[in-house]
Amino acid sequence: MRASTAGCRYTDFRLCPNGVYLPPRPPLGENMNASVVSKHCPSGMYHHCFTKSLMAKHELIRHYETPSQCPAQSSHPVVASPERVHCDSAPEVIQQRVFLLVGVIATASDISHRRRRASRETWLLHPSVGRDVLVCFVLSSKVGKREMHRLSTEAALYRDMLFVDAPETWQLITTRTRYSGLKRMGRGMPTFKQFAFFQRVATTLPSIPYVAKLDDDSALNIRRLLPYLEAVRCHPYVLLGGIHWSGFVPRAELSGVKGDRCGWGWSAFAALLDYRRKKGTLGKPGYSPPCDEIGALLPFPFAAGAGYVLSGQAMRWLGTDPGVKGWVEQAAGSERNKLQWQKYEDTTTGYWLSYAPFAVRYVDINRWIHNGVCRDNGQKWRTSGDLQRPPSNASVIVHDLKAGGFSFAWEQMSPPGGVPYDHNACLKEKKAFAPERQAFDRAASARGRTGSATDTDTDSATAVQTLP
Repeated sequence: MRASTAGCRYTDFRLCPNGVYLPPRPPLGENMNASVVSKHCPSGMYHHCFTKSLMAKHELIRHYETPSQCPAQSSHPVVASPERVHCDSAPEVIQQRVFLLVGVIATASDISHRRRRASRETWLLHPSVGRDVLVCFVLSSKVGKREMHRLSTEAALYRDMLFVDAPETWQLITTRTRYSGLKRMGRGMPTFKQFAFFQRVATTLPSIPYVAKLDDDSALNIRRLLPYLEAVRCHPYVLLGGIHWSGFVPRAELSGVKGDRCGWGWSAFAALLDYRRKKGTLGKPGYSPPCDEIGALLPFPFAAGAGYVLSGQAMRWLGTDPGVKGWVEQAAGSERNKLQWQKYEDTTTGYWLSYAPFAVRYVDINRWIHNGVCRDNGQKWRTSGDLQRPPSNASVIVHDLKAGGFSFAWEQMSPPGGVPYDHNACLKEKKAFAPERQAFDRAASARGRTGSATDTDTDSATAVQTLP
């Protein structure tokens, strides 16, 4: 007799039927065999079969507040020094003094330059920056001489830039996407550059307690983030961020993607429901079969790419594991245009961690990571948990500031006591940067149509120009 599923929801997976053993996973980089999944759950009701087992396998901590998980004496020491630490400081100095290293993924484009300037004038003014928090803008060294001269001048002035020996994604992947019917280029997300940053940190700065990845259109509230890290500092393997769940197809021949999502949800339960669904109509554009039929692994947790934090020990494994390194090398190899790795870098990171030889603790602060928008009833909505809302002093990461909004976000986030929401001030800054956002969208659209060699940022594409 089938167990009752009354009350079985993602908020309390304990009410689901007893889970069954999870099917064995294929080696890293290989697709799941559909018959293996169905053998373990003949009914095909994967949300009934696997929710409990997945939740037991992946430990999830929801931190809407900051209850400490660790003894007070474990608090990180702050080395008192009048000298600020910079991205070009000696590795031994950085490792001695830095508790959190933030890598902001940036490019040589004008828009990325303006985001760096906006960041320096706002959230990088937090007093911890240059002391126990180090923020470095991560850029590719594989740019033209004119761009490198300009970037080197900027780096010498601010000392907050880190160059990695990895190409921009568009330099490697030069053909249009199969999932667009070969009509458009892909998103060009900085997959290879970001992994090069992981490798750099894991090999040259291995003793830093925490390492964060941040999009350059995100503003970080350091005051709010540090208590979360303190709360779990005694746990060696941590991924902190906005935690989602997704299935994953390592070799998605149908869409031409290396590492494609299939079966997404805010929880294991929701992702498993989506994992079994087919989308669209067979034989028509946009059709997608159920995930188990195209080799997707069962869902696992990952942190959304706007920004997330890895503990130092988890980062050391990620940046040095031969299997992960081989996966990236294969993505850059002879099949790079056939199976393109240029989106879902966040899900890929979660995929790699799901193969780690240790148990990861996933710390979910999803409520406090959101896109920054203006709303006429923003005072009510900014702490609502809605993905699209104005910033507040409770926000940890405000994302999608692609063409402005850093100043307003910083004004709202920085005071511990908070300030009232000012809708007119929010709109004023967005309006001031509207032409820039329109130019950004036009450049991204043009690259998608033509496949021209333009620069990319963390979400889309924008042309490289010479700054005055």
